[in-house]
Amino acid sequence: LSRIQDNKDKGAVENTVKQLTTHLIARMRNYQFFSMEEYNEQLAIELRKFNQKPFQKKTGSRQFIFETIEQAALQPLPIYPYEYGEYKTAKVYANSHISYQKHYYSVPHAYIGKSVTLKIYTKVLKVYDGTTFLCQHDMQYKHPGQYTTEAEHLPENSAHYGDWNSSRYQKWARRIGPNVAIVVERMFLEAKIEQQYYQRVHALLKLADPYSDQRLDQVCQQALEKNGTPSYSLLKSLLEKQAKNASFFQNSTSSTQEQAYLRGADYYDNDFSK
Repeated sequence: LSRIQDNKDKGAVENTVKQLTTHLIARMRNYQFFSMEEYNEQLAIELRKFNQKPFQKKTGSRQFIFETIEQAALQPLPIYPYEYGEYKTAKVYANSHISYQKHYYSVPHAYIGKSVTLKIYTKVLKVYDGTTFLCQHDMQYKHPGQYTTEAEHLPENSAHYGDWNSSRYQKWARRIGPNVAIVVERMFLEAKIEQQYYQRVHALLKLADPYSDQRLDQVCQQALEKNGTPSYSLLKSLLEKQAKNASFFQNSTSSTQEQAYLRGADYYDNDFSK
């Protein structure tokens, strides 16, 4: 089958496959097997017989042609079995991580803000800058929202992150309110690697956009009374609940006012001149 050189060999190869299939099916149907091991052993015997059978119109056999012509041209199999991989592009965040399937993997900090290429296998994620290999991470047992971080990928201090670092986030928090600043400060104190908290701190501070600085600071105060280091999900939940209650109160007030001043048709049917 390895003798295909151009289209003229295609018919010969297809004919060989047909003959082989017919030969093996005809022989194997005469046996009874009780395991796949027995079946495969007999199949190998019949295949050897087929390859060693002399040609009818020329000298030699398929086995002879393989050993004298083809075998010397064969190359060894690769050390590792073939594995399917796919490519994706990702941007390196300010915390020196990229995101794949909502899990965060560290990349050398020199590539912050740049786009890198991900080569994704079943168990391994490889990161490239063009054709230059940067790093790789094991992808087994990784959960969304968590981080896989190599210490050597991070700079020695957060000042190397440029505009986005813990100092800037803390200044931003203080502008929103004192309680927000306390929450952010405690989040960074809790972090073993502060860069892993940049994403969640950023998301926390952005809650002030839809809900206002005052509401976010009030909610942080409430949360601090219940939990020393409130999470983003807790604060967001409290804000949503507060907004929902405020909306319900407004709707109830509006409905009450309409009922107080609304007069039905019966009212105007009365003759007040009597």
